[in-house]
Amino acid sequence: MAFVEKVKRYLGTGGEPAKKVFPPPQSVDDIKAYLMARLRTRLKMKPEYKLTDETRFDDLGMDSLTLVSMSGELEEWMKVEIDPALLIEYANIRELSSALDKLRLAGRSAQQQ
Repeated sequence: MAFVEKVKRYLGTGGEPAKKVFPPPQSVDDIKAYLMARLRTRLKMKPEYKLTDETRFDDLGMDSLTLVSMSGELEEWMKVEIDPALLIEYANIRELSSALDKLRLAGRSAQQQ
């Protein structure tokens, strides 16, 4: 399923928990789609708002507390341990997705050993 379709599929659920819609991520694009969908829902964005993976979190009015509160949800969805501070280290969805994908890959490698 393409990235945009994943976001649309999630948004069409009215904000149901991600684990009901998104299977565990298989790529960085899955993580981007998840983050974009969750941010749109959490921040109650209008459909016409142009959210991209380069949109800065501070431009969205997100503070560190809001980002850190998402860490538990991400852990549950990704099935990896995430330090809440990680979410405030990155400026936008692209950077955060890349860091989370590295954690995902490291977690998968550790499980295979």
